[in-house]
Amino acid sequence: MFVFSEKSEKKIEEILKKYPVKLSALLPLLALAQRQEGHIAPEAMEEIGRRLDCSPAYVQSVCSFYSMFYTGPVGKYVIQFCINI
Repeated sequence: MFVFSEKSEKKIEEILKKYPVKLSALLPLLALAQRQEGHIAPEAMEEIGRRLDCSPAYVQSVCSFYSMFYTGPVGKYVIQFCINI
């Protein structure tokens, strides 16, 4: 079970106050979870989905769309190459 830290809980409250539609806070919450753990585990996706009243599948689909979110542990340095000319 994924649990946000006390510091993250305060940040979540601030984030949710900024957005009139809860679902709009999805990207900031994903970034917050990744900062806390280093990657976004399926349990974190379930917790974020529960807080934003959306399915974990939707959270996972958004997470997998953006290359800046990692669904598994990564090294200290991540090198990415653009292969599109």
